[in-house]
Amino acid sequence: MIFDSELIHPYQSDDLIRIGQHQDGGYVINNRVFEHTDILIGLGINADWSFEEDFARHAIKDLNIYGYDFSVSKEIFHKEYISRILYLFSIKFLLRLAKDPQKTPALLKENYQYARNAGSTYRKFPQFFDGVRNRFFQVGISNEKTAPFIRFNEVVTNIQPAPAPHSIFLKIDIELSEFRIMDDVLQYGYLLSGMAIEFHELDIMWDQFSRIMQAAQKDFIITHVHGNNYSGLIPGTQIPKALEISFIHKSLGDSSLSLSKLSYPLPGLDFPNDPNKGDLSLPFSHF
Repeated sequence: MIFDSELIHPYQSDDLIRIGQHQDGGYVINNRVFEHTDILIGLGINADWSFEEDFARHAIKDLNIYGYDFSVSKEIFHKEYISRILYLFSIKFLLRLAKDPQKTPALLKENYQYARNAGSTYRKFPQFFDGVRNRFFQVGISNEKTAPFIRFNEVVTNIQPAPAPHSIFLKIDIELSEFRIMDDVLQYGYLLSGMAIEFHELDIMWDQFSRIMQAAQKDFIITHVHGNNYSGLIPGTQIPKALEISFIHKSLGDSSLSLSKLSYPLPGLDFPNDPNKGDLSLPFSHF
């Protein structure tokens, strides 16, 4: 395979803004999408909806949010919370503390924090996805309708009334299923103001990734790219195995397009997904 970094070379954009937390889960997108977007679709929620929450704070229009993830629910978060609490009082944990008394304070603090975070997630999830403006669906998205998955066209038809052109912003973080659904997604490109997508395992998926990126060029331009430092680099290259890529619809982009001459990551906008490791630099051939 030929790993060409020019495939992911972003275009110059002067209105980038970070949405979401300053680590894994946040994305850098174009501020101008808020002028057009009244629907946010989040494919892949897990225990972090900081992007959706922050997007709502920046919204100019009345915003409706649709979240999709087959792996989480209020009930699942409740079970995780109870499990964390019970573990603190379990024989297994007490034996672990007794095995190394010097580590007891650190272990108590760490596991108490796990339980506290689980409790916070359980409480805040139904507060945000309230079923009114912000709706959650415990299904996944794939290229076939087989429980617990539906196809992207059903995501679109779930929106009532029918969305206007360029009124939807789409976030995708679904652990390799992005490769299954992008053909379907791009058929609805005319409805999208922009997209923020995390592409995974590019060391083995590059050929498919390349085809998707070339197809996306019909309606979209890349305005930002960031490497996920959890995964490292494709061997023999300076391209990360996992990439966060932001797109804007061409009709909303700058009238005169020029490839960015900036160095990535961008100070003040980009932050390491894993805060305990250094960020990954992205070189392009014209630097």
